[in-house]
Amino acid sequence: MKDMRRYPRVPIELEARFMTPDGQEHQASVRDISAGGVAFISEIRPEIGSRIIAYVTDIGRLEGLAVRHTSTGFAIEIDAPATKRERLIERLNWHSSGGQTNGGPADGRRFMRVRVDHSACIQLEDGSEIACTVIDMSLSGASLGVSVFPPIGTAVQVGRMRGHVVRHHPHGIAVKFDNIPPTPGSLSTRLLGTEPQV
Repeated sequence: MKDMRRYPRVPIELEARFMTPDGQEHQASVRDISAGGVAFISEIRPEIGSRIIAYVTDIGRLEGLAVRHTSTGFAIEIDAPATKRERLIERLNWHSSGGQTNGGPADGRRFMRVRVDHSACIQLEDGSEIACTVIDMSLSGASLGVSVFPPIGTAVQVGRMRGHVVRHHPHGIAVKFDNIPPTPGSLSTRLLGTEPQV
């Protein structure tokens, strides 16, 4: 349990499945997670000390020992090298626990936004381009500073990310991506051509 307490927990709702030592696979959801452990909501409660292999949406494969039962499921202590814990921390930085209510961000967004202030270019379907600044981004979309405001619903491409304009704001536009990239790192590469700073 020590490792689970060393790292800040992120209350979050993610779909998951896990495999018990007998080879059976079960559905679950994540109640909260840190770089040290995960609490699952599950009708199945594996024996304490049993090794669990879990696959969590947006996170990937996690492995560890079941360390306790809860009223809604069970918790595992993650068994991973330091490099994998660092990658997990990077991903968790995209899922903010600050200002959450009912397990989600206060504004209803699924993913945490990260401020970046990075120059980029918006390409419209007719091939024309608009210079912009990426104000912030998440795995589901980005806020862009612009001087020209494409109409809401306009299809756009920023870097290699395709999406459409969903609203205007005082500094520019908000774009929702058509597809969610698998990791924050891949988003930074596709949107900005850079790796995320953590």
